[in-house]
Amino acid sequence: MTIAEFEQTIHTLFGRHILERFSEEWGLTTRGREPVTHIGYATNLTPETTIAAREAGVELLITHHDAWPFLYGMKEACLLSLQEAGVSHFFIHLPLDDAEFGTSASLAERLGGHIIGRTHSYKDLLAVGRIVEFQPHIPFSELVQRTENALDESVRGWQHHDRPVSRLCIAAGGGGITTHVKEAVDQACDTYLTGEKSLYTVEYARFAGINLIIGSHTFTEIYGVEGLIKQLVRHHPSLTAIRITEAHIE
Repeated sequence: MTIAEFEQTIHTLFGRHILERFSEEWGLTTRGREPVTHIGYATNLTPETTIAAREAGVELLITHHDAWPFLYGMKEACLLSLQEAGVSHFFIHLPLDDAEFGTSASLAERLGGHIIGRTHSYKDLLAVGRIVEFQPHIPFSELVQRTENALDESVRGWQHHDRPVSRLCIAAGGGGITTHVKEAVDQACDTYLTGEKSLYTVEYARFAGINLIIGSHTFTEIYGVEGLIKQLVRHHPSLTAIRITEAHIE
């Protein structure tokens, strides 16, 4: 696969309108050697994932997050390391959150249940969250266990009612502000799952009577990146995909 072929596949998967509207939310940050035969993937662009990608011998590293400017100096260090090794880097953020194979949708699939709706809209074009129904309903403790199994990490769970879980709202990643929780309440969800929290998230969930589950930002979103990789391999069967291991630091 050439980089040009990769870019064309990205446009096919996400649609030109979305990509043009959110041009700052995706893109190649460095170009390396071609052709691309091995792709690595992770949630975050960090010095650690950069080193691991180099050691894995990939020609292209795909991440959900760029190393944002407020991570002062980190992006420059990562890109320099990749350039030295001839490795391309591509990130895609909000469009992947919105995709049917993206972050919240892929996590919902891992947890079971049936996706019945989209939530947490952004600029009236994207909807990054998913509403999931469980039939039959399941105990809250079982959903917590399913989440831990899916993420391969301990999660925090706050049970605020005695009913079994029937309607779950998932906003993978950074859905930890109270307006995000309120949208789940407004959608008649009895449980909310995301990857970040603050004191106010916990306080409001308790006040509103909605169960709350908090995993990590990194691992609530990794299956969306994996969903993209599966799409790429479907379009380019000769590719070999390598998951870049990230530490549970959150």
